[in-house]
Amino acid sequence: MDARASKYLSEFYPSRANETSDRRPRGGLGERRLSGANAVLTRGAGHVHRLLPLVQDGLPLRIACVSGDHTVLGLAAFLGASAVTGEAMTASLDTDLEAKFAAARAALGASDLVMLHIKGADIAAHDRRLELKLEYLERVDRLLGELIERHPGAAPRRRHRRPR
Repeated sequence: MDARASKYLSEFYPSRANETSDRRPRGGLGERRLSGANAVLTRGAGHVHRLLPLVQDGLPLRIACVSGDHTVLGLAAFLGASAVTGEAMTASLDTDLEAKFAAARAALGASDLVMLHIKGADIAAHDRRLELKLEYLERVDRLLGELIERHPGAAPRRRHRRPR
């Protein structure tokens, strides 16, 4: 972060951190007011460093990332992965899961590692819509089963740990 950005943040943060927002939270949770900020996320204030390509046994890995989330795709591209997306792919419940899984199947043929970003269940959980989350996960489970049948070497991993 350069000195000018650091100066502005040091002036801004103490004056704004304890303010209470007059906005209501999303989802219509009544008259509850939002608490003040507890952090400031700066974008573009730092420096971008060149990363070395990911390698295994001295060979570059061919990585593909299938997602509808621009942040995930940008990070994947920054790390040297090929970004695979389409108009119907989103980071929400309305994503075209069939298109995402088809793209992942295609990428498995040309890549050493394929990351398939699926976020709909997380969105449903945050919205406290259990039935919708279960329906979504059942669709994912069916499509994942089909993918593993066609590509027995595929090894699915999850990001979230299971609640205890």
